Amino acid sequence: MRNIIFLGAIAAMTACGYSEDKYADEAGAEVCRILVACELYDDVAACEAATEDADTTDCTFDSSAAGDCVDGLKAIEGCPDPFALPAACENVYECGADSGM
Repeated sequence: MRNIIFLGAIAAMTACGYSEDKYADEAGAEVCRILVACELYDDVAACEAATEDADTTDCTFDSSAAGDCVDGLKAIEGCPDPFALPAACENVYECGADSGM
């Protein structure tokens, strides 16, 4: 279950003048770093290979929240128990009917 949550978090993240591509790369690497510390993957490369980008076609991207999300992920040391994404990560993308698209 924990693995599914982390993979979902990586998929949802796909940022202070962060471009979406830079955000996806940095946030994905940070989440994978944490997953390796939690011994859910042997290394970051294996983690990154096992994840897929989320479809953010109908979403708005908040580069400020993206920067805060990456900063929060970088601040996580080891394998926190329980692991929770920084609150800013929930605000990076606003999708669906609420996105204004």
